[in-house]
Amino acid sequence: MILLDLEDTLWVREHPQISFEPPDGVVEILRVLGRDKRNRVWVLSGLPRGALEKMGKEVPEIGLV
Repeated sequence: MILLDLEDTLWVREHPQISFEPPDGVVEILRVLGRDKRNRVWVLSGLPRGALEKMGKEVPEIGLV
């Protein structure tokens, strides 16, 4: 199991007032980790639900907390 904190670990949010768009580099890392069937990848975040749903659509292989 791989638990990853999004804010300030995988991604530093430079402009908190701007709506969330999943960072390309982070999305690619999560895709690679999620494709390996031996991994269970969960991203922990304090972002609003709508923002996390964008991440889930980009990388459906991961779980969101």
